[in-house]
Amino acid sequence: RNKGILLATGDVLGFLNTDDFYEPDALEKVNVGFEKQSTVDVIFGMMSIVNRDGEYVQDYPNAHYLLEDRIKKDKYLPDQATFILRKYIDYVGLYDLHYKIVADWDFWQRCIVLNLNIQYLPFKIANFRQYQETLTFSPEFSKLRFIEKKRYYRKYNDCLFTTYLIKLYFRFYIKSPIKKIVLFLKIID
Repeated sequence: RNKGILLATGDVLGFLNTDDFYEPDALEKVNVGFEKQSTVDVIFGMMSIVNRDGEYVQDYPNAHYLLEDRIKKDKYLPDQATFILRKYIDYVGLYDLHYKIVADWDFWQRCIVLNLNIQYLPFKIANFRQYQETLTFSPEFSKLRFIEKKRYYRKYNDCLFTTYLIKLYFRFYIKSPIKKIVLFLKIID
């Protein structure tokens, strides 16, 4: 993404993962949104979760939450449906390469913390594919996800754990090992 930002020549930047896709009229709506609101710096819209084949699963739940509640409630700007004016990249900075999984959360959170004018468009902009093999959902990266989320929450919430992280901690460090022990005991029984 940082390479893309540095090579981009347009006035508006958006980020789309390789298996996600925009709605047919999304870019036009985003353009109109920036034109109508000359003081806006970042625009985000609605997003749907789709399966591997691109079939609708559900609406992405994070689009409607208040910006100031996002950290406490584990909500973040929907990366694939969010756009920033290029002129603010020097102010916000590039993606933090210390994050492998939550770099997008960190990037958009910096936009919020730095008080950019962020506006919501009540339109569906993008579709986010959700399936087991993606970096976001793969069990292989669950420990890294937990570590990065903990660091992210600490950075913006000034506390080590939120309710969300306590649930994640329980699932990763307590529930999962217990399941493995039970499975092992069944195998040797």
